[in-house]
Amino acid sequence: MQNLVHFMLDVLLLVFVVYVLFQKTLNTKGPATTSLSDKEMDELVNDWRPEPLVPDMSEEEQATLDNVPLVKKVTSKNEDSDLCSC
Repeated sequence: MQNLVHFMLDVLLLVFVVYVLFQKTLNTKGPATTSLSDKEMDELVNDWRPEPLVPDMSEEEQATLDNVPLVKKVTSKNEDSDLCSC
């Protein structure tokens, strides 16, 4: 009896997995889209304000950044092989 229950559970699990796999591949509905008029689209675009990707720097971070040396040009013994095209 226990083997029959185990077998039936395995069969149900296999049928469920096959169903889920084919359900995702055969879904032809596509993503739901809404149509907006040109006026609505322009209004949304004009109202949109991007959020900053990083927060503003603190005074301490700005001071640290100001003290970092900036490399403007790289020179070498062999002038033909410039490492920087500044």
